[in-house]
Amino acid sequence: MPCCWNYNYNKTHGSNCKESALTVSPQKYIELSPRAAVAPGPFSPKCLLIDAWSNNYFINDIVDITAFHKMPGSLDQPLTVEPTITIGVITLGGGLFGKLTAGVLTQGDVQEFWYIYGIGNISGTPIASPPTGQSGVTYTGQPIVKIVTVGATNSPSMSDNQATANNTIVVETIGLCVQGFNNPSKLTIVLYIGTNSLNSLRDLINTAANDNTNNPSVLCIPWGAPETILTPSSTITTETLKTPSNPGTVSGALKAANLKGITICTASGINGSTNGTLVNSVDFPASSPYSTTVGANSMSRDGVEETVWPFSGGGISDFFPRPFYQTGRIGLVSTNTYRRSIPDISMPGENIIFYLNSGRKKPADSITGVYIYSGTSISAALAAAFFGICNKKIFVNPKLYSATATDQGPPFVDIIKGSMSISGVSQNKASVGYDKCTGLGSIIGTILSTKLS
Repeated sequence: MPCCWNYNYNKTHGSNCKESALTVSPQKYIELSPRAAVAPGPFSPKCLLIDAWSNNYFINDIVDITAFHKMPGSLDQPLTVEPTITIGVITLGGGLFGKLTAGVLTQGDVQEFWYIYGIGNISGTPIASPPTGQSGVTYTGQPIVKIVTVGATNSPSMSDNQATANNTIVVETIGLCVQGFNNPSKLTIVLYIGTNSLNSLRDLINTAANDNTNNPSVLCIPWGAPETILTPSSTITTETLKTPSNPGTVSGALKAANLKGITICTASGINGSTNGTLVNSVDFPASSPYSTTVGANSMSRDGVEETVWPFSGGGISDFFPRPFYQTGRIGLVSTNTYRRSIPDISMPGENIIFYLNSGRKKPADSITGVYIYSGTSISAALAAAFFGICNKKIFVNPKLYSATATDQGPPFVDIIKGSMSISGVSQNKASVGYDKCTGLGSIIGTILSTKLS
């Protein structure tokens, strides 16, 4: 099989490509722009390109460590009847490389990435210099990727301040989490593309929640903006953010989706507690009580120890009251005990290898297109995949905060080491129990999945 990392894949035991991939040198990099919004607008994707080839992970390593591999539908526990799953991804810019026909994306980076990991079959002849990122081959037996546009177009680019890269790594992550399915095409991933504004975010959420064709059970929003830069504008009022009874607001759209049983996984941020501002400020929509906010954690090479990823976002909302599910559950995490605290949970999100080739090379030509990313976008995607595979159409936050240990152990790894640290300045610190770095902790999928009925 063609492979840009030169490894031998075994369907039973997963990929065996770690050693070869860690010895190569990348041939190109995308400009690092962690705070740049894509086109005029307040929001930015929550990923960082990492210029380092050490202590990094393949995404299937992460899936194994978080116990996806022992869940129903995994390589270790195949299902007799595999559920049909749809997960939506909301983006405010960019697109996905590939061939788009009647809203279905094929021959793209994400398909090639999954094939490299042993998902699907291939036919056709690779094109040396394919147009618009098309690989020239056809992949079957893979997750289905659809694109729905709302006032925008699918506009993939390698120079859009990480928008397309963010879309790609999120979709690649979600798709790989059904590696154990006999029929991975049971998973459909829908990318809802809009423009960079609050109104577009609202419209995208409403579109996805009312999409009777695809019916997503989980949404992932890997974008955000600090509350402090959203609210001072004369055209963006606090009420626009926090009025949950009005479906014409972002929070109204989030709440309406919750009432339909849709869990919305949001990325907590990538600039610590100050979020790239001069004061403590959490990201929105992560700060909404109607989202399941996911922070990022780091792991030791053996996966035994998990610590805070220093750039992960978290803190106390300036605008949203503490939701009922957090009251009495999280202890004193701030002098203000009446506000929403984030994140809710964490997932690994540091130094993970992805594929973003943009069609410049045939799959077997070279390692061009291999990149290392960190960010809470990855963490939110892992969480969205987990909740999708659990196949419970409920708003999960109340279940998360009421989950207790079983005789197999606790549902979370309580991360007690590390802190947010930007430019050497320590911010929020990990502690026993809930904290503003990793929330309740990193999920243990095999146990938490039993708590979501």
